[in-house]
Amino acid sequence: MVDFVIPGTPIAKPKVRSFYNRNTGNMHHYYKNDKELKSFENLVRIKAEEFFKKPLSGPISLSVHFLMPRPKAMMWKRKGTPRVPSSKKPDIDNLIKTVEDALNGVAYNDDGQIAALHVWKDYHSGDEGPKTIIRIEEIDETS
Repeated sequence: MVDFVIPGTPIAKPKVRSFYNRNTGNMHHYYKNDKELKSFENLVRIKAEEFFKKPLSGPISLSVHFLMPRPKAMMWKRKGTPRVPSSKKPDIDNLIKTVEDALNGVAYNDDGQIAALHVWKDYHSGDEGPKTIIRIEEIDETS
């Protein structure tokens, strides 16, 4: 079992945008927030490389807890600010896709190896900042 934390605001993988260049005759594909997305994926990849010398080959369980930035309307001075479930954008499936793609080839060979997936999305509590908490476990195939 490996646990690690990625500090900073989690970035969701958006829908792919495409356009056709008439001058070159080529299709170009890009993401709307490409720089932020690549920097977050690289951060996840670098952190995972500290724990994985080679990718796992069997089925795995992936647990990810996204702690999103807390809205100003939910900041209080006189009472505690515990973690609260987030139901706003970005969508949880777009957030998890970013993490799955970043861990491809580092923690596991292919994201098809993920046999169990546990994902939460909360607003961070008052004394912590936004971050992503990732746990990767290899599943015993005999049980």
